[in-house]
Formats: sequence, structure tokens, C-alpha cells
Amino acid sequence: LSLGMKPVVRIGVGSDDTGFGNPLTYAEFLKQVSAEVSGEFYAIAGPNEPDGEDWVWKGKCGSKSDASCIGRETGLYADRVIGAVTDSKIKLLSPAFNITNANFAQILDGFKQYSHWENLYAMAGNVYNVSGVTINDWIDRERQIFTRSNNKPWILTEIGDFEQNWPRLNEQI
Repeated sequence: LSLGMKPVVRIGVGSDDTGFGNPLTYAEFLKQVSAEVSGEFYAIAGPNEPDGEDWVWKGKCGSKSDASCIGRETGLYADRVIGAVTDSKIKLLSPAFNITNANFAQILDGFKQYSHWENLYAMAGNVYNVSGVTINDWIDRERQIFTRSNNKPWILTEIGDFEQNWPRLNEQI
């Protein structure tokens, strides 16, 4: 923090909620972090890449392709976090959406319908070179979707080259 960087607290790994399946437990954890730091920090108000973090929607949605249900369950989770976190040092971001997912717009729409997303500091997303599309092309394509979010700032929380491109990179070195 003293170097001017703001960390991003993120939760979840695939099917593991890392102890934060209850959004109020996560909100309490964020309050504890805030008590230990002197400056502002970012925290996503839900899972990292909700389409892949099935702990937030498993048993409630049919499958990974049920975008509106994933958006709804992610929104409901985030809404409880948004309502419980009032500390001004905690800058809440949306869940870090996988903007390279073909269903991203539907997931985002469901999220917005079931959360008070307008109370978030910014929207968050992850982007990689994948499916033959560059990071810049993904960003340009998705900028219009994020613009529909009341022109809130958006923050990239992951960026990079996708694993499938690594052999090609090795050939170029």
C-alpha cells in the first residue's frame, strides 16, 4: 500500500469456496483485513470468474451454460456482501467476470438484475489471449457491455497469455 498499489482480495477456486460460501463470512473477513491495513484496498464482491466458480451456483443452476442462473446466483451472493460492507477503505468491485466467456453479457445482466451493483466502486474482469482473439480485441468487444454499467470504471484483475499458446511462445524464444 505504501508504494501506491492497491491489492485486490479475491475468493474461490473452482469448486472450493475457500471458506467463504456464506457471503456474510466473507464480509466479516474483509472488515478484519481493513482493520489491519492503513489504506484503501479492492475486494471483489463475489467469486472470481463466476462461470467457473461453481461453488456459488452448484445445486441451483443446471450447468455451466445456464448463464442467467449463474448471473442471478452471483448477484444474490454479491448483494449480501454489498449490504454488509460499509467501510470506506474497502472498494468493492463486481465479481471478476471472465470476459472471454461467450455468455459473459448474459451472466453480467443476471448479476445486475439481482444485486445493487450500482453501489460498487467498479466492475472487474479477467482477459486472456484465447480462441484466436487478442487481449485488445476482447477488451474492445466487451467495452460496450461494460459501458452499459453506468460508465463505472472497470478493472482488469487478470490478464495474460492462455496456456494453450505457450508452445508457440517457446518456439519464438
